[in-house]
Amino acid sequence: MKIGAIHLRHIHPLPNGLNRIFARFKRIVVVEMNDEGVYGFGQLATLLRARYCESKVQSLTKTDGLTFRIREIIEGIFPGLPSGPVSPNGQQLGEKGNVHTDTSGENVKSTADVVPQGVG
Repeated sequence: MKIGAIHLRHIHPLPNGLNRIFARFKRIVVVEMNDEGVYGFGQLATLLRARYCESKVQSLTKTDGLTFRIREIIEGIFPGLPSGPVSPNGQQLGEKGNVHTDTSGENVKSTADVVPQGVG
């Protein structure tokens, strides 16, 4: 699967050209630590939907005060994928694949357990 990511550092004013970036994607998922609110979207997703009239903007929110785990984001963006990590060619990986499946403190022995290969 091809995916892209963008990190907005400034929200007001929104960066120029976001509408051209959004036009290139079939689906836009905003991952944010915020409540879904009345409309079922986080605050940033609601702002982007309103500003750019993009119905393809979706929201993945979390409000328990803990940081997102990689697995939570992957499962939220790609529901229905087999449990556990998957290689770039779609092949199911073992427990120690490219994505660590459990990053709770007692299971992390080094940064290699939580940082994907080639990152950081």
